[in-house]
Amino acid sequence: MGPKDSKTLTGTRFGNTTVRVPAPYRSQVRAGIHNLEVGKVESQELGIYAEQLLGRLLYINQVCPQDARPLRIKLSKALPLIPPAYREGFQAFIQS
Repeated sequence: MGPKDSKTLTGTRFGNTTVRVPAPYRSQVRAGIHNLEVGKVESQELGIYAEQLLGRLLYINQVCPQDARPLRIKLSKALPLIPPAYREGFQAFIQS
């Protein structure tokens, strides 16, 4: 771990000058949105899945809003597939 290497601490990547979420974490969230789009999530698990996905998206947005921007665009296309009871939180995230 030299001074120019990026370091990861508690799931947050500290690079040269910026704090970002590690790429594998962003990739998992992107895959989660994709699974929602293609219907890989079972209907009885949809509520819990949506809550977990929203929490992860909010975390990414809090750490590095630039990383959340492409995920927000992808999520806006999947919004109709989210149960109405959970849609309000996602709409607030998309509009932020």
